[in-house]
Amino acid sequence: MAITQCRECGGKVSTGAVTCPHCGAPAPTADPQPEASLPQTPRTATPGKGKIECPYCHAIIKPMGKPAGCGTVLIALILLLFFIVPGVIYIIWESTRKACPRCLMTL
Repeated sequence: MAITQCRECGGKVSTGAVTCPHCGAPAPTADPQPEASLPQTPRTATPGKGKIECPYCHAIIKPMGKPAGCGTVLIALILLLFFIVPGVIYIIWESTRKACPRCLMTL
């Protein structure tokens, strides 16, 4: 394997590397592997609660994302009540006020 230079950061990258170890950019000569070339391992276990099975290597993993719970919904409602609703009320209140077009004093 040879050493090449990264196109993004200029660091040294092996031709066998998939990404640059310095900046994470794709390696200059890295070709993505097709799905058929991934090793197929036999299934050894079934996923537990909250876990999924990788369709390629059959590893059992925990998903990265987390569904929105009560805390997330509560925070969204608090933000809505304290910031958006008063802003709408202020805009409506300002639109009903009358002012003199010449001196801009409120009537």
